[in-house]
Amino acid sequence: MIICEKVCKSFDDTEVLKSFDYEFNDSGFYLLFGESGSGKTTLLNILGGFLCFDSGKISINGQAFEKRVDKEAFAEMVDYITQDVFFVDFLTVLDNLKMLCEDEEKIRNLAEKVGLCEKLNQFPDTLSGGEKQRLAIARALIKGKSILLLDEPTAALDNENKHMVFKLLNNIKEDALIICSSHDPQAKKYADKTLEFFKESSKSSNIALKAESSGINTDTEINIKGKYKNMPLKKKGILSFLKRWFSSKHRSKFNDALFCVFLVAAICICSFADTPENKMNSNFEYTYKINMLRLVTKTEDNAFINNLSANDDIRQIVLEYGMSVPVPVPEDEGMIAQMPEYEVDAPVLPFDEELFRLSDKIKYGTYFKNKNDIIISSEMANALMPNTPQKLIGKTITKNMYGVGDVDFEIVGIFDDFNEFEKMYMGALGYSISDKENYNAENYQTRFYINSAFTNDYFGDKSFHAQDLQRGYTLYFDSYEAMYSFYKQNYDDFSSNGVYMHIGMRAGKLASLFEMMYKMLLPISVMIAIFTILFYISTIKVELAYNNKFISVFEYSGYSVKSVVNRFILLIVWHLLKLCTISSVIAFAVTYLFNYLNSLLCIYSFQMFTYNAKILLCFVLMLVLCVLVFSYITLRKVRITSWYENITAQRDLI
Repeated sequence: MIICEKVCKSFDDTEVLKSFDYEFNDSGFYLLFGESGSGKTTLLNILGGFLCFDSGKISINGQAFEKRVDKEAFAEMVDYITQDVFFVDFLTVLDNLKMLCEDEEKIRNLAEKVGLCEKLNQFPDTLSGGEKQRLAIARALIKGKSILLLDEPTAALDNENKHMVFKLLNNIKEDALIICSSHDPQAKKYADKTLEFFKESSKSSNIALKAESSGINTDTEINIKGKYKNMPLKKKGILSFLKRWFSSKHRSKFNDALFCVFLVAAICICSFADTPENKMNSNFEYTYKINMLRLVTKTEDNAFINNLSANDDIRQIVLEYGMSVPVPVPEDEGMIAQMPEYEVDAPVLPFDEELFRLSDKIKYGTYFKNKNDIIISSEMANALMPNTPQKLIGKTITKNMYGVGDVDFEIVGIFDDFNEFEKMYMGALGYSISDKENYNAENYQTRFYINSAFTNDYFGDKSFHAQDLQRGYTLYFDSYEAMYSFYKQNYDDFSSNGVYMHIGMRAGKLASLFEMMYKMLLPISVMIAIFTILFYISTIKVELAYNNKFISVFEYSGYSVKSVVNRFILLIVWHLLKLCTISSVIAFAVTYLFNYLNSLLCIYSFQMFTYNAKILLCFVLMLVLCVLVFSYITLRKVRITSWYENITAQRDLI
C-alpha cells in the first residue's frame, strides 16, 4: 500500500504537484491520465525515489518518507518501466529472461501468456514496440515485482499494440500494484481507478479523481494466472551471457579484422628487426644449419684432445688437413716460398654422414664408406668429364699427401652446386666458396674432399703441424644449441690457455647489417605497436559508448555491477589474447612462407624473419596491460550508476 499525504513538488516557479493526497491499494490498475507536463511523470519519479518532493509525506507498506523516498529500500518491490525499455541486445529474448530465471519451462509458459512464445529466439531489437513493452512486463513478473510504475508505455505504439499492453496490465492487476501514466483516452476503460492531471494552476488541486471499474473482459488471449513473483531466481553464470557480446552483430567484425592486420604487420616487423644476437644465432641454427666449432691450438698435449673426446656433447673431433699441414713461408719480404710437392688444400669432412648437414647435396654417388674415399666438387667433375660427370664415380685419382706420399683415392660422390646458404655452411668449415658475382668456377676445378677417417692417422704424428706449430680441429655436435652452449661455457677458459675457438662463419658483414636493421626497424615496430594499441582501445571505447547500457540491464537482473564489469574486462582481455594468437599464427605463416621462398630462391643470403619470444611476449603484455587499464577506467563510471539512473537519465522529469 502507498499513501500520499499533501505531497507538493515545484520546478522553479511552476507548481507541478499541489497537495496531492491519495491512497493506492496493494493491487489494482491505477491510471495517471493527462497531457504532457501535467505532473504524471513527476509523481512516478517521486514514488520511484528518483525525485525529492518539497513537502508532504509518502508511506509505503507502513514506512513513512519525507522529502524523498528511499528507492533502495524497495528495490526488490518496485519496477520502473519507461516507453523506451532496454534489454541486452546481444542476447535473445529467451536469454534475457534466463538471466532472471533458469526454469525454461516457466519462462516459456509466461512467454506464451504475454504473446511472445514465438519470439523467444529473436533478439530484442527485432521486436516491435508493443512486444518490447510486454517483454519488459514479463521480466518484471519473473523478478517478482509487486509494484509496477509505467511511464507512457504505449506512447509510440499503434492501436493494436496499445490494446495488447493494456489488456496485459489489466490481467495482472490482481497480483501487483500497477501505476501507469498515459495521455491516451483508450487506457481509461482498462483501469480500475483514473487520476486526471491538469496543467491549470488556477485549480485548487491539479488532480481530479475518477473511480471507474474496468469493463474489459479478462477472458482474452493474454490471460495471466498465478503469482509469478514467487518464481525462483536461479541465474546462469554471467560469463556465459557476456561472452556473446564479442560475437554479436552489434560489434563490427571489420574492426577486429583491421586490428589483426595492424598486429600482423607489427609482429612481422618485430621479427624483421630482431636483436642482432638472436638474429645471428637463428640464422646459424636454422638457415646455415651450423653444428660445428673450429679449434686452433699449438699444444702437442694429447690429453687436451682426449678430454674433448670424453665430452658427451661432442660427437666427433675432426683433424683438419689444410690447417695443420706444414707449408713453407718466405724467409724475407718479397721472396716467394717454394710450394711443397704434396697437397696442401684438402678439405676434411666428418666420416659420419649424419654430422655433415650437406650430405644430401651429393648429386651422383654416395657418402664416404672407406677412409680413402673422396667426394669431388661439381666444378672438378665438369672439368674432368663435362658431359657425363656421373661416369667418374668409382674412378681412382692419385694425390701426393703429406707424410705418406702418393695415395690412390676413389671417387665415391660428386657434389651438386651449392647455393648461398650452403656456401655459408662450407665457410663455417673453413672452406670458402665465393658467392654471387665473385664466384669463378675455375677456382674450384681441383677441389676434392677427404674424410676424417683418413686424417685420423695424423693424430699421433708430431710433425703434422703448420709452420707456426698450429693444428686445426673441427668439433661436431648433434645440434646448434649443444654447440653454442659448449662455446659459451669454454671460450674464456680456452682463450686463456692459448686455444682459439670460433664459429667459423664469415659473420662480420652480417653482424653490421643486423645491427643496422635492429636500430632502424625496431622504432618503426614500436610505433606500429603503439598505433595498434590505440586503435584497439578506440574501438572498444566506441563500442562501449553505444552498448554500455547492457551493464545496467545485468544489474537490474540481479548481478552486481562490479562483478559484471570485472568479468567483462576479463573477457575483453581474453578476446584480445585470442586476436593476438590469430595474428601471431598469421604472421608466423607469412614470415615462414617468405623464409621458405628465400631458402629456395636465395634472394638474400640470410633468413630475413627470425623469432624472438621475449620481444613478442613483451609486445603482447604491453598490449594487454594498456587495454586492461583503459577498460577499467572506461567502465569505472558504470560502477556507481544504477540501472534506473542509466535508463532514465534523459527522461522528462515532469
